[in-house]
Amino acid sequence: MHNGMKNPTVPKPKFGIGLNLGNLNLKMSGNHGMGLIRGGLRGNIPAGFVIVPGMGVKISTDSAFYPVTVDKFGDAFCFDE
Repeated sequence: MHNGMKNPTVPKPKFGIGLNLGNLNLKMSGNHGMGLIRGGLRGNIPAGFVIVPGMGVKISTDSAFYPVTVDKFGDAFCFDE
């Protein structure tokens, strides 16, 4: 950067899925893959898991988005019906 300023640093999480969800190009994901959930969540979140806010996985072009969840070890999962 200019004027002797350092580049901003991104804090590293203590655990997580290892990617910055803010850097994903969701417009390029097409009709399937990972996308931003605006409604229509399906399924239940099992005990011991937390949902990644606003993120889901579309299994096929005919399916809804299923929520991405993370367990206490930082591993990401998606549970379908």
